[in-house]
Amino acid sequence: MLVAIYHRLYELVVFIRQMLKKYLYTINHRRLGLNYFYFSLITGMSGAVLATGIRLEMAYPGSPFFGGDSLRYLQVITAHALIMIFFVVVPIFFGGFANYLLPSHVGSKDVAYPRLNSLGF
Repeated sequence: MLVAIYHRLYELVVFIRQMLKKYLYTINHRRLGLNYFYFSLITGMSGAVLATGIRLEMAYPGSPFFGGDSLRYLQVITAHALIMIFFVVVPIFFGGFANYLLPSHVGSKDVAYPRLNSLGF
């Protein structure tokens, strides 16, 4: 019984390693574009959490999220803006769309320097 559990855990670890290797070390432009989209989705969720905190403070001033600290409120606004611009919008437009759609629209099979493109992620 215990050996079977360890074997299943080992298979799971091997599968996770293969998936990480497949997606992190890829030179395929479509998969790399999807990596940018996934990264933007995850960081967009953290930006949405900060936006929710900002909206809670606006709806209920002095909410327990900030504890009445106006400096923390300004820090959260700044962090929200930086995350949404530099970790959501820019990777989607310049990383995601450029890697996923542009080579297809130009008519090429792949980007010019796929390994350099992969290092950019």
